[in-house]
Amino acid sequence: MTRRLALAIGAGALAFLGCATPATQVKKTPPPGTARALPKKAAPAPKPPAAKTLSPAEQEKAAGKLRQREEQELEAKAEERKKAAEAAKADQSRLTLMFQNGFRALQAGKDQVAMGIYQRAAKQMPQSWAGHYNLGVLYERQGEDQKAVDEYETALSLKPDYDDASANLTRLFLRNHEEQRAEAELRQRILAHPRDIPFRNQLVRVMIAEGRLDAAEAESKQVLKVDERNTDAMVNLATVWYGEKKYELAAQVLDNAKTISPNDPAVWNLLAFCQLGLEEKPLALESFKRAAALREDFPEAHNNYGVMLNEVNDCEDATRELSLAVRYAPDYAQAHLNLGNAYRCARRFDEAKAEYEKALALDSSMSDPYFNLAILYLDSDVKGKDGKVLPKLDRLEKSLAFFDKYRAAGGDDSRLGRYYAEAQKKVVDENARLKRLGEMKFREAEEKKKRAEEKKLAAEKAAAEAKKEAAYIEANKVGGLSDIDLTPPAKAPTPAPTEAPASTPPAPALEKLGGPGG
Repeated sequence: MTRRLALAIGAGALAFLGCATPATQVKKTPPPGTARALPKKAAPAPKPPAAKTLSPAEQEKAAGKLRQREEQELEAKAEERKKAAEAAKADQSRLTLMFQNGFRALQAGKDQVAMGIYQRAAKQMPQSWAGHYNLGVLYERQGEDQKAVDEYETALSLKPDYDDASANLTRLFLRNHEEQRAEAELRQRILAHPRDIPFRNQLVRVMIAEGRLDAAEAESKQVLKVDERNTDAMVNLATVWYGEKKYELAAQVLDNAKTISPNDPAVWNLLAFCQLGLEEKPLALESFKRAAALREDFPEAHNNYGVMLNEVNDCEDATRELSLAVRYAPDYAQAHLNLGNAYRCARRFDEAKAEYEKALALDSSMSDPYFNLAILYLDSDVKGKDGKVLPKLDRLEKSLAFFDKYRAAGGDDSRLGRYYAEAQKKVVDENARLKRLGEMKFREAEEKKKRAEEKKLAAEKAAAEAKKEAAYIEANKVGGLSDIDLTPPAKAPTPAPTEAPASTPPAPALEKLGGPGG
């Protein structure tokens, strides 16, 4: 019965909305003296047929049919809901499976495979806020910031209180120095969801980035009044105090935070900075290590731990940590700079050069890459564009040029003067060496030329002597070689034996021509 009443009310509402105000009719008054026509009587309305009175049995039967029809309608609606729930469950199962496959691909380092999976998920189920969020994460890892922004904002449009999407979007804006945009969008979300504490914590981070530490401190304390165990607010408050060099206060807050959330990497990361401020470097190294171990896709933690490892010349581990930092944040210029230092520590000079250049390409306002390139060219064998090691003088001159660029970019490292003087001295020494080498090569070339001339003169003398000897031989010939009889002489006949052999003169021998001088 309720459904029927609802339909009646709806019909009435539709009818009411459909009525129009009738136009006003002007009455025509007949002229004086004119007989007024009598109005015609309206035809009587037909009487409605008399209602048929149902017997109690018929009333019960009609009520039974009505109940049966309503039960059938309820069953049909229930079946529709069941089918819709089963379809939604199947969609959810399919979506879950796709997400699991995408996550496995990410764990295996196959970002492109994961990208394809999440793109299909977003296409097949465009209302999946999680699918758009995951796409945003992958685009951010690939350095495609605008696509990442679009996906995070799509996720927030589907789920306006999605804290993780808002946090990533805010962090991305801050990394790209878009503080005003980050604040404007956060304030809109806070107006729509005034009780959402994560949005307020994110706004505090924007205030800190803008240097508004007093406002950030006040807002953090307001959040802690609402939720005294909120570790994000504790981290924000500690960040403010760290910025004001209140290292002990900041460390105390973070000690409380790590008791509440011992596996929060942000707590350990900031605690390490406070420990550095308190000159507790070994503790800071361990805290950075803990932060990096707790979350692989926390590029800032990997960058910080890598820097500490560089300082103790642990080149291999520093390279591993900093490689993770640039993998999860390809546009993180500072991490590329530090990775270059790790490569230089490992004597992988060409890779170091590439990372320094990448840092400059990402942020041309940086000065430190110029300084590091200058040091690299000053001390190390670096290859040129042709893949060959640069000559020492060319390398040193490039070093001086990078020092000049560093100074022009506002660099003021206290070692600059000493290194610049060292580079200049090396250029002078190399020029002197090349000059000596050139003189040495000149002397060697002169000696080689002298030996070649002596050898030539000796050869000419030998040729002249040979020619002279040949002429002498020709002048002392008896005749040509064809006039010389080379036939050996015939033997004299042997006489018959007698009592006393006859005295036989020796046979004449063929006389050989002697050399000059007989």
